[in-house]
Amino acid sequence: PKGLDALEGMFAFALWDRASQTLFAARDRFGKKPLCYTIQDGIFAFASELSALTTHPGVPASPSLKALRKYFAHGFIPAPGSFCEGVLKLPGGHNLHVDLADCSARLERYWAFTVEPDPALAARLEAWRAAQGGNAKYLVYPDGSQGGEVDMVRRMRIGQLQGALLSVVGL
Repeated sequence: PKGLDALEGMFAFALWDRASQTLFAARDRFGKKPLCYTIQDGIFAFASELSALTTHPGVPASPSLKALRKYFAHGFIPAPGSFCEGVLKLPGGHNLHVDLADCSARLERYWAFTVEPDPALAARLEAWRAAQGGNAKYLVYPDGSQGGEVDMVRRMRIGQLQGALLSVVGL
């Protein structure tokens, strides 16, 4: 839905349409606010916390071994997984359409994180490469520290090299 693009910040919500017997749920772009749900044996249930969802008598609280492996491997359980078998987390930047007439659900992504290249930064890096003729082994910064191109890009990005004079040490 177009309205989700206008929302900013942390949120998780659900809207019930009584006439069509459908539910629409959405979670903020980065998934800061939780929303978990289950569709099992003709039952749809959701909550903002797993502990609240597992109090429902139709939601078994059996642990998911797959989720536990992911937790020990990554230190967290990536969405849509959860600690409980059959319970899912709505991923950040997604919405969920649930038709309660047939207990079906459709998951949609409404937003995806993208990293856009900075053309000005790329141009400055190319100008530096051309100026040093490809012979730089490392750079000496005004503070006396040393680094290569990756460090230079990082420093440009956070504004530490605006107008700074660099010494290029050749091979």
